[in-house]
Amino acid sequence: MSVIKNIERRQVTLTPEHAEGLTAYPEFVRSILHSRGIVSDADLDTSLKQLIDPFQMMGMTAAVQRLLQALRQRQRLLIVGDFDADGATSTALLLRGFSALGFECVDYLLPDRFIFGYGLSSEIVDEIALADELPHVLVTVDNGISSIEGVARAKALGIDVIVTDHHLPGAALPEALAIVNPNQAGCLFPYKNLAGVGVAFHLLMALRSQCRMGGDFSRMGIQEPNLANFLDLVAIGTVADVVQLDAYNRIFVSQGLARMRAGVVGEGVKALLVVAKKSLSNLSSQDIGFAIAPRINAAGRLDDMRIGVELLTETNTLKALEMAQSLDDLNQDRKLIQKQMQLEAEKIVQQLCENLTELPRIICVYHKEWHQGVVGLIASQLKERFHRPVFAFAPVINEQGVVTELKGSGRSIEGVHLRDLLDLVAKKNPVCLDKFGGHAMAAGLTIKASFFQCFDDAVCSILEHYDSATFEQVVLIDAELQASDIALPQALLLERILPWGQGLPQPVFEGHFWLESMRILAGQHVKLSLKVATDSVCIDAICFNADIEKWQAVQNSASKMVHVVYSLSVNRFRGQESVQLVIDFIR
Repeated sequence: MSVIKNIERRQVTLTPEHAEGLTAYPEFVRSILHSRGIVSDADLDTSLKQLIDPFQMMGMTAAVQRLLQALRQRQRLLIVGDFDADGATSTALLLRGFSALGFECVDYLLPDRFIFGYGLSSEIVDEIALADELPHVLVTVDNGISSIEGVARAKALGIDVIVTDHHLPGAALPEALAIVNPNQAGCLFPYKNLAGVGVAFHLLMALRSQCRMGGDFSRMGIQEPNLANFLDLVAIGTVADVVQLDAYNRIFVSQGLARMRAGVVGEGVKALLVVAKKSLSNLSSQDIGFAIAPRINAAGRLDDMRIGVELLTETNTLKALEMAQSLDDLNQDRKLIQKQMQLEAEKIVQQLCENLTELPRIICVYHKEWHQGVVGLIASQLKERFHRPVFAFAPVINEQGVVTELKGSGRSIEGVHLRDLLDLVAKKNPVCLDKFGGHAMAAGLTIKASFFQCFDDAVCSILEHYDSATFEQVVLIDAELQASDIALPQALLLERILPWGQGLPQPVFEGHFWLESMRILAGQHVKLSLKVATDSVCIDAICFNADIEKWQAVQNSASKMVHVVYSLSVNRFRGQESVQLVIDFIR
C-alpha cells in the first residue's frame, strides 16, 4: 500500500520592508530563501560574532565554578557520553577541549548499548566504582537529563555530577551539582535546538572565558586555545543528530564546514572523508549526513562507540586511516543487516494492511531477530516511505535465551511530537512503558516483551484524535525552473549559500522533461538523460535507492514526456563539475 504524494508550491509572503532584501541573488533564489524565513543579508550572517553569552544558559555558572576548582586542584574528570554520532562528537570535543584548557587527568566512558542501554544509569556508576581511583567530577554529554538513579548513585559515592544535555526533561530532574540544558524549565537561553555537542561547546566557551579572567593560562604557562579549531566536531554532531538548523545552529554548521574546507579539521575526520571518497574542498552538510555520520554511528550500532571517539581524537594520520577503514567496514556490515531488516519490515507492513482500506496512523513493527542498533534506521525508512510515525522494536535476550524486553526506536512526521506522545502513553497506560526519552521527531523506549500489542493499541488510540490531514503527505515545491536556471552556477550557489538540513529543507523543483535514456546502476540507482525540449541539450539526472519496478514501468511507458520532482546538485567526476538533477519521484 503506497502513500499518494500531493504536490504543492511553497507560499512566499513578503512585507514591503522585506521585498527588496537579498537583491544580490537571482529571483528564484530569493524566493527560496524568503519561503524559509530568510529575508535579509543579516539572516545569512553565520559569523562567530553572532554567538551569545554561554552564561545565559541555566546552570552554566555552577558548572564552570566546579570545573575551575577541578582544574586548579588537578582533580580527575570523567566524561560519560552516548553511543551515537552526537554523543561521540560531544565526548571527543570535551576530551580535546579540556586538554587544551590545561586539564591533566581526563577520561571518558561510553555505555555499551547492548548491556547498559542509554545514559548515566546506576549500573554504569557501579562500573565506575570498580576503578582504582574515582573521578572527582563526572560530566555527562548528550545524556543525563533523565538519569535520576545514576546521578543519585554517583552522589552517594562522593562524585560531583555536571549534566550537559539537550533532550527534553521529564517531570523530575536528577539532583546533579549543575544541569546545563537549554530545554530545562526556567532556562532563558533563547536557542532551544542545540545538539548535545552544541551544549558542550558552550561549556568550553564559558570555561575558557573564566580561565582568561582568572589568569589560569598564564599560571599554567599554556596558550589560550582557539575553540574554533574544534568546530568540525560541532558541525558533524549537529547535522548527525538532525536537530533544527535554526539561525543559531546554522552558525555552527556553516563555520565548521568552512574550516573543514580550508583544512582546519582533525585527522580522524579527514580519514573518514578519504574512505568515503569525499573531497574536503567541496564538503557539504549532505556529505556530513550521508558520508561521515553513518560511519561514526556504525560503531555504536554494531560494536563499541569507543572506536568513534578514539578516531575523532587521533592525531596520527596512519592510525586515523586504519580506524576510519574499520568504521567503513562496520558501516558495510550495517548496510547488509539493514537491507534484510528492511525487507522483513515491509512484509510486516504489507500483512498489517491486508485487511485495511488505508494505512494505520502509526506503524509499530517488531521482529524477534532484529538488531537493536539498526531499528532506528528501519523506523526512519518506513517513515519516509509511508509518511507515518513509526516505532521499530528489537528483542533484549537474557543469558538463558529468553526475550525479556523490547528496545524500540521511533521516527515521526510533522505534527506528531514523539516525546509528548510517549509521555501521554505513560500517563494513560503506565504499564505499557518502562523507559523513554527523546525529541519531537525521534525517541527511544523500552517495553516489557509481552506489552508490544498494549503499546501499539495505546499509540493508535491517541492518534485517532489527530487531524487526518497530518497523515497526508505533501511534497512542497519551490518552483518550476526555467531552462536557463538549470545550470552549474545556480547549482553551485544553492550548494554553498546555506547548510541545508532539518527545518531548512534543500530546495525542490518540478518540471516536465523528455526522457532520452535510462539505465540502472548497481541494481539500486537509476541514471537518466533528460531534455527540457526536443531540441535542447541533455541534462544528467539520477535517482538514488530507487524502486526499480516503478522505474522500469516509466521506461516502458508509451509517453516519453515525464513529470519530475528534483533538486539541483553538482556532479563532480575526474576533476570536472556539471549540473545534475537528483530525482525524488517521477510520473
